[in-house]
Amino acid sequence: MTQPDETAESDKAERKGFLRRWYDRYDFVDTWYERINQAQEWIQYLLTLLKTKAASTAAVATVAGGAAVGTVAVVKPELFDELLGRKPVEVREVEVREVEVTATRWGEAAVFPVSGRDAAGAGADFFVIVLPKDYTWARRSSDQIIRNDEALSDEDIAARVFAAEMREGLAAAPDIMAVGVASQEGVVAVESARAAERAKTAASWLERHSGSQAAIWLLNLGQFRDACAAKDRGDTSWQRPVLFVSVRRKDEGVDLAQALANAIAGKANLPSRECYSNFDLTRFR
Repeated sequence: MTQPDETAESDKAERKGFLRRWYDRYDFVDTWYERINQAQEWIQYLLTLLKTKAASTAAVATVAGGAAVGTVAVVKPELFDELLGRKPVEVREVEVREVEVTATRWGEAAVFPVSGRDAAGAGADFFVIVLPKDYTWARRSSDQIIRNDEALSDEDIAARVFAAEMREGLAAAPDIMAVGVASQEGVVAVESARAAERAKTAASWLERHSGSQAAIWLLNLGQFRDACAAKDRGDTSWQRPVLFVSVRRKDEGVDLAQALANAIAGKANLPSRECYSNFDLTRFR
């Protein structure tokens, strides 16, 4: 099944590593507003500052009958010296670090064990299963994957993707997710629909070839976000990986979508929820 084009070329490309979580880096402005005289203006500024990635630390204290500024430390504390009439405050910048997940292998696939919790605190353990980077969804197709530009038949998928180790790994799972993705080219709505169809295709492979009796879910990640792409290559095939997620263990009543989103957050070598347009989980079987 095909849908409208994902264009053949793109001036966007891969940031270092495969399926890394990408963050925009913002430069903190060196200029400072004119001296602020109202406590409300101070608080508004500080609350805004806390939402940026450039700020290091800010503390705000409130008192009865009004609001007052307490201890403040930002990237350039000396800017406050004259205004506050105090000595500079020592600043320790906080760096957000991503974590590399150590993978095992099921046949050709890399398998990443992760754990997460939903909003209510219920937990689940997962295996995120990623086929090698030379396996990708074929451009413009929602029912075909390729390996080194060679289209795989259903027999190839049964033998290569669902080899013995993969089937053994999936056998004990109570739930398995078939994941659909699309690269950055094209219109979001069209590519999100394409990703949904790819998830259905992958689910049909699980049903036919995995040998598992697990519940099968469709996880539509949608289209890769243009803002997450680096600019050093034109090939976007890395944005269309072939993925599955196996549930190892789950608490009763856990929201699997929330727990998985929590599990992959901050993982440098796993898909980032922020870099795809969707995160929709629905039941297939």
